[in-house]
Amino acid sequence: MIIVSGATGFIGSCLIQRLNSENFNYIIAVDEFGDEEKEKNLTGKTIQERVSKEDLNAWLEKNHRWVEFWFHCDEDEDQSFFETVWKAGVDYQIPLIYTSQSGKTDKRNAWAEGHTYEPFYWAGLNVESLYGPNEEHRFEKASFVYQLFKHGDHISEVPSVQSDFLYVKDLTEIMAFLMRYRKQSGVYNLGSATSHSLQELAEATFEAMNKQKEIAVNEISGDSNSSNDLAKIQSFGFDKPLHTLKEGIEDYVKNYLLPNKKL
Repeated sequence: MIIVSGATGFIGSCLIQRLNSENFNYIIAVDEFGDEEKEKNLTGKTIQERVSKEDLNAWLEKNHRWVEFWFHCDEDEDQSFFETVWKAGVDYQIPLIYTSQSGKTDKRNAWAEGHTYEPFYWAGLNVESLYGPNEEHRFEKASFVYQLFKHGDHISEVPSVQSDFLYVKDLTEIMAFLMRYRKQSGVYNLGSATSHSLQELAEATFEAMNKQKEIAVNEISGDSNSSNDLAKIQSFGFDKPLHTLKEGIEDYVKNYLLPNKKL
């Protein structure tokens, strides 16, 4: 039995699809259900049971002995709920992976690293420059690829930012690997290990859309964002090739955005 909290969100729903692909079908989906747009992310996925955040503690009291792993992908990044998840991981010794799209500034990371009591295995995955299917409900928080697809006609320049973009399918591959590895607890900053500019991302996006558009670069604004712990994960034995920026964007745009499909 695997718990996925934040199940209707961007990462959580893509992760469930990845788990289902290996016949991990005994999935306990935890979330605040009721958002119609987010609920679409679970269409076609195999889930054993849905449990609301409010009912989680009571559910765990009855069922914790059957839980083998916990993925916490809560998009609200609610510190109080995170502490509830962490405490359950400690009390019932459930291995835990949580994701963060706030990166190094996420206070959960400092809290986890400085906590005396912890699950027997845990990993915090920082993924600031993530893109891919099932993110439509995030609106302005959705990736720049999505923003370009929806509003590209109104975008004429981008800041001179170098960033380490990661396709969500690659993230879920890493998460599936760590579920089995269960060693070296800690916080990891994840990306593709290859930095690209927003201009390169824009060009790849418009190419996948079969559009020609010139994008200027604003040389004044923007800071570089680079994540470099992928090599550490690879040293643990993760050897699956990641999508290049062009490959990931092409798959996302042509197979999901253009036909309006979910992963």
